[in-house]
Amino acid sequence: GRSLLEEAPTLEELNISFESLSKPLSYTANTEGELEQDISDFFNAMVKIFNALFEEHLPGAIARMATSEQGLGIANALLKKQASPAECISATDAQEKIKGQYPEIYSDWPKMLDGQMKQYVDKMVHGLLNTNETKAPEGWLEMPPINGGSFTNIHVKALKATGTHQITEMKMLETDPKTPETISFGMTTACPSDEAPYSARVVMTAEGTLDVTGEALVEVEFPCGTLETTLNLSVDTLEAVTMLMPPSLFCTLLSPFKTIAVANLTTAYRGAGKVYVTIAEGTRHDVLQELCGNFPRLCALMGRIGETFVNKDNATLVLSYLHQEAVGFCDEMIKAKGRRLSDDLDIQRDSLGVPYEEFSFGLLSLWLGLLLSIIGAAVVVWSIKYMDEKSVRRDNASLAVHIIRHYGIVFAYVISLLLFLSVSFRDLACNKLAYASVVLTNVYKPSNKILDTQTLAVFTSWGLAYQFKEANFLLAFEWVLNGLGVTIGIFVVFALSFWIIRFPYTVQHIILRVAIFFARRPWQESATLGLSALALTSDLELPVDIQGQMRLNMWAGPLLGMFSTLFLTAAAIGMLVTLPVKSTETEEEGKNRMMLVDLVLCSGIILGMFIWFFFDFVEVGFRGLASAVLETKSFSGMQMGNGNASLKLSILLVFVLAPLMQACLVITRVMGLKLMSAGLHRALEEVFMSLNSLDIFALAFFVGFLTGIDGFASSFVNTEFAPLCQATQFVAGLPPIR
Repeated sequence: GRSLLEEAPTLEELNISFESLSKPLSYTANTEGELEQDISDFFNAMVKIFNALFEEHLPGAIARMATSEQGLGIANALLKKQASPAECISATDAQEKIKGQYPEIYSDWPKMLDGQMKQYVDKMVHGLLNTNETKAPEGWLEMPPINGGSFTNIHVKALKATGTHQITEMKMLETDPKTPETISFGMTTACPSDEAPYSARVVMTAEGTLDVTGEALVEVEFPCGTLETTLNLSVDTLEAVTMLMPPSLFCTLLSPFKTIAVANLTTAYRGAGKVYVTIAEGTRHDVLQELCGNFPRLCALMGRIGETFVNKDNATLVLSYLHQEAVGFCDEMIKAKGRRLSDDLDIQRDSLGVPYEEFSFGLLSLWLGLLLSIIGAAVVVWSIKYMDEKSVRRDNASLAVHIIRHYGIVFAYVISLLLFLSVSFRDLACNKLAYASVVLTNVYKPSNKILDTQTLAVFTSWGLAYQFKEANFLLAFEWVLNGLGVTIGIFVVFALSFWIIRFPYTVQHIILRVAIFFARRPWQESATLGLSALALTSDLELPVDIQGQMRLNMWAGPLLGMFSTLFLTAAAIGMLVTLPVKSTETEEEGKNRMMLVDLVLCSGIILGMFIWFFFDFVEVGFRGLASAVLETKSFSGMQMGNGNASLKLSILLVFVLAPLMQACLVITRVMGLKLMSAGLHRALEEVFMSLNSLDIFALAFFVGFLTGIDGFASSFVNTEFAPLCQATQFVAGLPPIR
C-alpha cells in the first residue's frame, strides 16, 4: 500500500468528543512484596486525589488537546513516519531477507497456547460444564444478518447449550510439552439415566425472510460416548506471512498449515445423535431418521464409510487429501480474483469455457442475421429474374425461374428468405446462444415455496457435443450432424436445385424428397435433449418436507434451432408443391398399385405411435454413490420433455401430431373422401409428412441401441464437479456416479 502513495497523508481537522471516562484511573503494581505494596498504596492515594480534582475535566482536556494544532502536529508527525511512500519488494526478496531469522516450520504449540489463552479456554469449558444450561451472550446474537439462497436477513435469535451436566469430560486445545507438535481435543458424554433423563444438546432459534419472516428451531443432540483425537499440526511460517489476500476466513485459517495428521483417534459412541428441525409452529422433524427412511442404502453406505475413519491412518489420509484439495481451491479463488481485471470480464462462458450471449430482441447477431437474410434473398431473386429476362433460351430454366413465371416473384422471394433464415438461425443457435442448463431447486412442499435455486451448469451446443462425446463419440457426431451439418448441407442442395441448376421435374421431385427426408434430422435434437433431460431429471424427498428438483432447462438455442428446421422444411414444401403433378389418367393407372403402399405406411405410423405411447424404451439408472439415492426408472416416449414446455411442444409436434395427421390424410385420400380441395389436401399431407420424425427417431434409437449411449449424466457430473468426485472416490472408495 505505501508504495502507491505520492506523499504521506495529512490530517487537516480532527474532532473528538466524549462525556466521561468509562472508569476512574487506577494504579496496579506488577511485583509483590511489602515495599511494592506500600508504593502501590501511595500511588493509588495520589491517583484518587487526581481523580477527585480532575476526572470531570479530563475528557474536555483530552478533546481540546487532540483537536489543537499541537495535537494535529503530533498525529501528522506519526503519519509521516509510518505512512511515507516506500518501495515494496517482491515476496521472493522478502523471503530471502528473513531467511534464517525465523523458523520455516512452526509447531511448538505449548508456547503459543499455554498461558492466558489456555486459562480463558479452561474457564469457559469449566463454566459450561458446571452450568446445565448456558445461553450465548448478547454480543453473539447481534452479529450482522446474512442472506442465503432465497432467504434474506437470516440471523440467530437465541442460542444455548443444555444438558451439559452429561458431559463428564471435555478437552480443548490441550498440549503436551513432550510432543509440542500435537494438540488434543476430546469429549465424553454420559447416556441418559433415571437420575438425568436428558442428553447434551445445542438449541438454536434462527429467523429469516422468504416472502414473510419466519423462525426455525434447530436442536442438535449429541450421542453418548467418547471421542478423543490428537492432531499433529505444523504451520509454514513463510506461507503465512507471504499469503496473498485470501478470499475467505476459511482460506485464511487453512492455507498456512504445512502438516495436518491424526496422531491418535479414539471413538466409542452409541448411535449417531439426533438433529431436530421445527419450521415455525409446524411438525418437529427428526432429520437423520427421515433421511435414512428415504434413503436406507445411503445411510448403510455412510455407516460403512464412517467405520473406516476409526483408524487413525485412514483418517490422516482423508484429512490430508481434503486439506490439499481445499488449499488448491483457495489458490484458484485467489487467482480468479486476480483475473477480475481482465478485459473479457463481460464475456459469458458455459461450463466448458465456450462463450455465449443471452438472447434478447436487442441482440446484435439476431438483427444482423435478419438483415443479411432479407438483403441476400432479395439480391438472389432479383438476379435470377434479371438473367431470365436477358436469357435467349426460355426452356432451360431453374426451379426459381419456374416459380417466378407461374407463381410470382414474391413466392420465390419467400422461399429464398426461408432458406437464408434457416442458416442464420441455426448459426445463431449453435455458435452464439446457450442451449441448456442444469438447475437444482429446493422446494418447501407444505407451502410450495422455492427455498433456493442453483444453476449447476450452462451448456452451449458445442458444450453439449463435448458431453455427448464423453458418453459416446457417435452420439456427439450425430448431434453436430443433425444440427449445423444437416442445415448447411440441405441449404447447399436447395440452393443448387432451386437457384442454379435446371433439373427435369422428375429428378427435381426426387431431390426434394431426399432433401426433405434429411431436413427432418434436426428434429432429432428434441429427442436427444428429451433423453438427456430424463437422465438429469430427478425429485429427491429430503428431510424437513423439502424436495430437491433437478431439471435440464432449455434456453433460446433449441428454440431458434426449431425455427431453423421449420424454415428449411417450409422452403422445401414450397418448392415441392410448385412442381407439376401427374395427369389424372396417370394417377388412376397407379392408384391401385399405390394403395397398398399407403396402407403399409399408415400401419407403420400407427404402430410407431402405439409403441411411443404405451411402451417403455428408455431406462435411466446409476451406479456408484448415486445408486443409493436415485432409483432406476423406465420411460416411454410420452414422458420425454416433461418439465419443459417448449421441448415438450416440439416433441409432441413431430412425434405425435404430425404422424397422426399424416396417417389421417393418407387414409382419407386412399378411401376417396373429399373433405377439402385436392390442392389443400396435398399441401397439408406434404407438411405433416415433412414434420413426421418417428422414423428418424427409430433409426437414431436403433443406432444408439447398438453402440450404447450410456454416460451422459456421469460425464456431466465428473466434468463439472471433478474435485468433489475425486474427493468422494478417495473418501468413500467409489465414484459419485458412473
